[in-house]
Amino acid sequence: MGELGVIESNRPVPGTRLRASPIGVRVVPSAQRNPESDSGAARLLVRARALGITTFDVGRGPEAARAERILATAFPEPDRSLLILVRRAAADLADGDVGSGQRPAASLDARLRRSLDESGSRLGSLSVGLLVWDGGGRSPPEPDVTRSLLDALVDDGRVGGWAEQVRDARSVPSEGAPPSPGSNVLSGPLSMLDRGLLPPLETRAAAGPLAFFAEDPLGAGRLDGSRFDRPLVDRGPGTPPASLTELHREFDPVLRLGFLTAGRRRTLAQAALQFVLRWPWVASALVPMPPADRLAEIAGVASSPPLSDDEVERVLALEP
Repeated sequence: MGELGVIESNRPVPGTRLRASPIGVRVVPSAQRNPESDSGAARLLVRARALGITTFDVGRGPEAARAERILATAFPEPDRSLLILVRRAAADLADGDVGSGQRPAASLDARLRRSLDESGSRLGSLSVGLLVWDGGGRSPPEPDVTRSLLDALVDDGRVGGWAEQVRDARSVPSEGAPPSPGSNVLSGPLSMLDRGLLPPLETRAAAGPLAFFAEDPLGAGRLDGSRFDRPLVDRGPGTPPASLTELHREFDPVLRLGFLTAGRRRTLAQAALQFVLRWPWVASALVPMPPADRLAEIAGVASSPPLSDDEVERVLALEP
């Protein structure tokens, strides 16, 4: 047993030289767009690193660039133990420069490389470790063409590896199809409240090497209480309060998990992370950046009592 609050061993990502910390942090900038809030986020990331968290996900969309700059502020010196996840989607990049006469695949390759160069510039001394690719969207190239482009990025040293975004059971690739390193690394939703991917992932893991990056292991804040912790400034303008019916729908499943915290041996958030990390093919559970007063609780999951087989079976028997 390690020191309280310090994550112990990192997990390998098959087909790459990368290793992921069991707990990863999704860097979510505050809605307060000012230097003070970004500096505070950078200091929090430094604390997370000291507690053994080395995996950081910058997400996708307009705030990803800001997250990358926050990481660069937090870690101004090279740190090869850090694993930085960036996300790209065919829906954002697949539209070719039709006027230039480029083929769609060539255009996608150029756009993807340019966007990764921009991320690299914002990250400063850090480098992109894992590219998470979302192939859904409008008219992307054929999957085998896209995989060849992504494999070439690894061969060229632009990224350390790539992962495929999955959303439901149908999108989980079977073993050996396609014959690409990316088919060994997947990213998608998994929590005690969202277990739909468990059966196909178990089948896939039984057939060959697999690393899975579990998104939203805390069930949109329902399993750690942060669903109600967000400051008003972080909520969308004009967002109405949830109705009683909506609250029952959201939180009745949470109440049925109360047995996991009996005796206060662990918090529900720790139980949620223990559940996800119980599966050996999970490389990292990616949690939203916690507030400073919750960081030790999240990082301390390795020191909390592991779930028993009976507890896991009871969770799996509950209605999702």
